[in-house]
Amino acid sequence: MPHLIGVRQERPVSVLVQYPNVEPPVAATTWVGIAGVGYDAAEDTTPAEKRGVFGYDRVTKKGDVKDLSQTIVLLMVPSEGAGPWMAGGGSTVRGVADKDEDDKHPITPFLCMTYQSRSDRTKHLDGKKGTLAIMGDGKVRFIPETMSADLFRGLCTIASGKKTDKLDAEAPVVDPDSPVRELKSGGGSMTDKGKQPKEEIKAPQGWQVVKSKSGGFSVFMPAGKAPVVTNQVGTESNIVDSDKGRMALTVTHSEDLRQPATAEATMAEIIKGLGAKGRLGAQSKISFNGHAGKEFVVLATEGEQVLLKGRLYVVGPYLVTLMCSGNTSERDMSTFFGSLRQSEQPSGKDDTKKEEPKKTGPSNNKGKLEGTKWSSKAFEIAGPNNTKITLPAGACVVEFKADMKLTMVMKDQKGPETINGTYVLGPGDEVTLTPDKGQKVSEVLTVKIVVKGDEMTLTGLLGGQALEFARAR
Repeated sequence: MPHLIGVRQERPVSVLVQYPNVEPPVAATTWVGIAGVGYDAAEDTTPAEKRGVFGYDRVTKKGDVKDLSQTIVLLMVPSEGAGPWMAGGGSTVRGVADKDEDDKHPITPFLCMTYQSRSDRTKHLDGKKGTLAIMGDGKVRFIPETMSADLFRGLCTIASGKKTDKLDAEAPVVDPDSPVRELKSGGGSMTDKGKQPKEEIKAPQGWQVVKSKSGGFSVFMPAGKAPVVTNQVGTESNIVDSDKGRMALTVTHSEDLRQPATAEATMAEIIKGLGAKGRLGAQSKISFNGHAGKEFVVLATEGEQVLLKGRLYVVGPYLVTLMCSGNTSERDMSTFFGSLRQSEQPSGKDDTKKEEPKKTGPSNNKGKLEGTKWSSKAFEIAGPNNTKITLPAGACVVEFKADMKLTMVMKDQKGPETINGTYVLGPGDEVTLTPDKGQKVSEVLTVKIVVKGDEMTLTGLLGGQALEFARAR
């Protein structure tokens, strides 16, 4: 699976995307098969001279390709163009624009990276934007935005005849020893239990592996200096200052982070605080091994100077923060951010929830909840872009029926949503809420409920937030 993700891209690439009529996100790929010239090139009606390797209802044989070394089989697309790798159609097979279909260069939709300079190779493409292509002979080439439109279209066909005798200069072969290629393994193959086998992490030349004791997370940082380690309650930081800039790995442990609302609010608060050093630039959603995260940029108060760039991930009870200073090159940022790993068995506090002794004792809510109905008072929830959304009184109505059935109605801008299930009175203030099967919400929650006369406080429904209710019946 990691081979299907564009690890060299400048913008963060999510491993999951949404697909129409499919509720959970699905695995993504940033590589697409090239159908030829024309947006409808995958159709069987495409003229022979405009056909590429892939099509919906045709088979391309090796003998059909005039020159394997000058035929593009796959192209990388930017993160926003990623599609489900299991889907057919335009998700995985695409044509490039013909002359009469778009005024822009046909390579424009595929631009997703910048050519990195090296002392041992030609300089004429340094800093040029482009994309990666897998050719018919198996080589991976950098396709620059400066390539002529006619040549690019020719390389996307199997028999057009529009080729070049200067391919290595026009589209150089990607370095096989690039440090980014360390990411190809993606942590090794998966076992039948879904765990990654242990592997020795090797840093590329000029880099070192820096590992946190908390959570077992590791990254590549510049070699030559040992990281400065600081520890506060629940937080460990590893920082390296070098000629590549400042890079930092910070891991915070808190069981509250297991609650999605708490995790989202914590990331928003950190980004807001760091943004106070200047002004916040672009933010985008990212992920690490399926765990949600955010990338952000902090710019100078005036102008477009980058002060720092960072990524945040919530992995179970761990908040992982990666930050590097604005003077770090794009290449070094890519190596640093892309090297994040988590060992199978963290050396610090284990990520697994240890079974706690079961609490015993009578319920404080016996005779107070059965056969009652409650309506929430006005409360606030986290909104987009660090905003707060106030929900009016009655936005949440909970009915605890006498037969231990539960009905909860949540109302927001999209309208009401009803959740049916059961409830069990636990020891003390604990109450376990279990949704019926087949509903949108499936998580079993243990909340705390305190009833005082006609007032009820419910904690644990929205993270650690305490909601106030008034008796409706």
